[in-house]
Amino acid sequence: ERSFQLHATDIHLDPNEAGLRVRLRVDGMLHDVLQVPPEQSLQMVSRVKLMAKLNMVKALNLALHQEMERDQDVLVIGEDVGVDGGVFRVTEDLHPTFGSKRVIDSPLAEAAIIGTSIGMALYGLKPVSEIQFSGFAFQCFHQIENHAARYRQRSQGRFHCQMVMRMPYGGGVRALGHHSRGGGQVYAHIPGLKRVISSGPSTA
Repeated sequence: ERSFQLHATDIHLDPNEAGLRVRLRVDGMLHDVLQVPPEQSLQMVSRVKLMAKLNMVKALNLALHQEMERDQDVLVIGEDVGVDGGVFRVTEDLHPTFGSKRVIDSPLAEAAIIGTSIGMALYGLKPVSEIQFSGFAFQCFHQIENHAARYRQRSQGRFHCQMVMRMPYGGGVRALGHHSRGGGQVYAHIPGLKRVISSGPSTA
């Protein structure tokens, strides 16, 4: 028995002579899950269209909210992530919901954000640290490469560094160059790190 969060891109609606066939994509494969009679077909289509309105920011916010609700060890740390809800509003409403001990506004100091997160992770917490723009991550590269990526190997498996570093990048915000450049290819070549780039809301 499995449970999962449905997204619009996971659902396929195929009209047929009996109404509407609903198919669900799980692990890359389509499965027939429901046959909707003609009189309910329009209602089903409306629901799926409503799900499609979830954009990347809302999907990330939902994922953070769900994980923080599920696991008390998950926390968020970064510049403006608390009271202001993040520069892109990804952490909106997390501060009033989970409080300042789990949604932490940090100083403008990337090395301190990642260094503090590493210490929390070694203690057993699961921080989600946000670097406001990927271009600023070079200020904390030594913490990422020397410590976050290596502690498990360095301690021969005694310590695990369970943490997530969020780094937005790309165009569309009309900012200066160092706000939009991405350094993902650098992290892909560092043993001990896992790089994940969401293609859309359904994978965020």
